[in-house]
Amino acid sequence: MAGIILAAARTGAGSDGFYLVGHGLYEKVLQPYVGMTAQGLLLAVEPEFFSWPLVQQLAHLDGLLADYLAVPEHCRSTRDLSPVPLLGVPGWAADNDSAAYYDNTAYFRPGRRG
Repeated sequence: MAGIILAAARTGAGSDGFYLVGHGLYEKVLQPYVGMTAQGLLLAVEPEFFSWPLVQQLAHLDGLLADYLAVPEHCRSTRDLSPVPLLGVPGWAADNDSAAYYDNTAYFRPGRRG
């Protein structure tokens, strides 16, 4: 399974980061296509997280992920994960820095409810 970990902080500046897990994602982007997705887990982090050195960020995410997975009720099925449209990851598609790029609602869908 290709996976992605999303770190997000509510800063008002829209800060977020993507940490890729699994070589399958890199193989997918060799031949990108609309509809290409990964399974994602959103982890909330403090706003300062994005100014930390990479080693500190990864260690923090490792701890958060370990704590999350230690709860037996978490990740019992892929429904517990969020689909992540990979062409929306910053830098993965030439046009994804434009707001109009995300108007394709067949690919960029609203999040699941509940």
